[in-house]
Amino acid sequence: MAVSLDLMLHPTQSQVNDNPSPHKVICAGRGWGKSRFAAIDCTIKGLQDVNWAGRRVGEEDAILYLTDTFSHAKRIFWPILKMVARPVTAAINENEGLLTLINGVRIQIAGADSQESIDRARGYILRHAVIDEFADVDPNVYNIVVGPAVMKTNGTSLLIGTPHKGK
Repeated sequence: MAVSLDLMLHPTQSQVNDNPSPHKVICAGRGWGKSRFAAIDCTIKGLQDVNWAGRRVGEEDAILYLTDTFSHAKRIFWPILKMVARPVTAAINENEGLLTLINGVRIQIAGADSQESIDRARGYILRHAVIDEFADVDPNVYNIVVGPAVMKTNGTSLLIGTPHKGK
């Protein structure tokens, strides 16, 4: 079954996408397309059978999109992800913020606004993680929860955010 995805990137998004580094940081102003880029990035990573390190990845290797609050993820990122991934989406759980691709890979959105939310992000085996508005998320979330989950698979990560004065 051939599926066509509309994954048009502007030149600077293409530059980031084409960079071979498994871990990327984007600090860009409003209107750059950070959320759309993240949705495309999550979808592409979710459809891969082999990661950047040559490791086979399976449907148990999930993708996590984490930002400062769940409501932020649901309001900004979630509609864009559903639009980008629509042709390759098998199921959507609106309440949980969980999108399952046609190959069984799960893309989960989450917030880092409480210890309970952070604890729910534990236990994942991650092929890819996105932390949006990383300046507003406690660095320990990456160091203690996300980083180790990505390391289990030689996975990738994307940290994105808008510049903050003094941060």
